[in-house]
Amino acid sequence: TDWGLEAAKTADILVHNEFSFARMDKKMGGDSIRKLLEGGAEMVVVTLGKDGCEVYTEEEKVKVGEIPVKKVDTTGAGDTFSGALIHCRMKGLSVKNTALFANAMASRSIAYLGPTGGVATEETVLNFMKDQGIQLQ
Repeated sequence: TDWGLEAAKTADILVHNEFSFARMDKKMGGDSIRKLLEGGAEMVVVTLGKDGCEVYTEEEKVKVGEIPVKKVDTTGAGDTFSGALIHCRMKGLSVKNTALFANAMASRSIAYLGPTGGVATEETVLNFMKDQGIQLQ
């Protein structure tokens, strides 16, 4: 059975890091973004570490790039990203704004020690984004 397509049937949002995505894409014979979206996922996200993220829906593809920060500890950055992503979608933010905010929150989190060292309020993340010259659109 194709576990990627099975996940797409039951999950609205699929989040992969670049390494797990590459393995899944290979197992699915390529073109996995299209297959996952056609299989039922509403959104497919690929995190790219320091290079940002890519977010795909049926209607659009959004790429958000690197936010340079002094890396202290990457522990929890993926969980921080995923939590911020869900927060933004529940608030009804656009795909672009969701990607921008989640990427900023994860980027900010790695400047602190430990998996919860970078936990921040929405206001704190928005101020961080402003300091980086990033605005929600």
